[in-house]
Amino acid sequence: MNKKLIIIFVVIMILVVLGFIIYGFSKTNKMPSYSKDDANRPIAEVKEDSFDFGPSNTSDVQEHTFPLKNIGKSDLYISQITTSCDCTSAYVYQGGNVSPRFNMHIESSWKTAVKPDETVYIRAVYDPKVMPEKGKISRFITMASNDPNQPELQYKIEVEIK
Repeated sequence: MNKKLIIIFVVIMILVVLGFIIYGFSKTNKMPSYSKDDANRPIAEVKEDSFDFGPSNTSDVQEHTFPLKNIGKSDLYISQITTSCDCTSAYVYQGGNVSPRFNMHIESSWKTAVKPDETVYIRAVYDPKVMPEKGKISRFITMASNDPNQPELQYKIEVEIK
């Protein structure tokens, strides 16, 4: 009987500890949220959200960098970065650091905080050899943000493959 009580107690303690770990992880992985009229909210300034490379060949890898500035008063968090095709990759440059590579099939828990008045750079890389097509091509980079007026940021690149 004593052994059964000890085993039950140990199992309960393990479940409690796991519960605290899961709860703590879920709290630290969430981005702070703000209302749309909060004077202290982060504000994502996107001056350029699309770029056209113009005519190109299927052998030419194209790259373009989009600036993203936080003009708000709180940290702007960006996360859940994906692309619309495996032929397109995205990277975030912040200070001297570079994020992991993001594309269509890479899910990541990566996120970053952009401080007020800080600018990060979203680098889009289009490699037509990955999915060869001809004609006008449009690809997208999408990410989540905690800017209540722009919870999703999207960048578009276009190219005309000859």
